[in-house]
Amino acid sequence: MEEVATRSIRREEILQRLGRPDFALVNVLSRRAFQHRRIPKSLSLPLEDLRARATEVVPNRDGTVAVYCASST
Repeated sequence: MEEVATRSIRREEILQRLGRPDFALVNVLSRRAFQHRRIPKSLSLPLEDLRARATEVVPNRDGTVAVYCASST
């Protein structure tokens, strides 16, 4: 498996990068939670679908992917 660099990202950086083709903000909560409350321009990729759909939802493997899972409750 390919090694991936990880780091924390600040809210300000996320807001600056949203919408750029080299950046994806991915919500890994259920589709229901995503529909209820999400960050605009974020992508839905529920954790249980991650392996099967990651390249479909986030096709730019060279870009930065930020994952969030904050609960809407």
